[in-house]
Order: sequence, then structure tokens, then C-alpha cells
Amino acid sequence: MLSSNRLFYILFLIFLVLPAHQPCAQEQMELTVEDVATMVLNKNLSLKTESYKPGSAASDVLINEGAFDPSISLGVTNSYTKEPSSTSYDSSQSSTSTFSTSLSG
Repeated sequence: MLSSNRLFYILFLIFLVLPAHQPCAQEQMELTVEDVATMVLNKNLSLKTESYKPGSAASDVLINEGAFDPSISLGVTNSYTKEPSSTSYDSSQSSTSTFSTSLSG
């Protein structure tokens, strides 16, 4: 009987020490549309992972801007032709040089 009295006193002390459970009045928060949008975007994991890729987006911009950069091209071509004739002392020779330039962008 002594052990059941001890159990009773222990339970009694626990209930005295623990605060009574009363429903708390919930506070209302006023949020703007921007606040709600920020909260939703912060909770969205797929958008959060996309925010870690700003470096690749910046490099894509630079690559696409590079398509409009001006470029200049220079070219030189030389050709030499020697054709033997029917006589051993006579042969025809020709030399051609071609220069080309281009500007694009």
C-alpha cells in the first residue's frame, strides 16, 4: 500500500508542477503580397536549387552577347604551277597570290 501512496503523491506533484493546458490565443499577422510571395519562394525547393546557378546564367549571357562582337578575318593564298612543254628547255610557269579580308559581326 505504501508504493501506491507514493505513486499517487508523485503523480499529484507532477500535475501541480505542470502548467494547465489552456488554448493560447493566436496572434494574427498582417502580410503583404510581397511577404507571402517571398515566403512561398523560400519554401519551394526547386526554385531554391535554381538560385544556386547564377554563374551558369551569367556565362550564357556572355556567350550570347559574343555573337554580336565584330570580327575581322585576313587570308593569303599562294599557288605556283609549272608545266613542262614538249621541248626540254621551254616550260610554262604561273604564280598566283590571293589576298582576302572580311569584317563581320
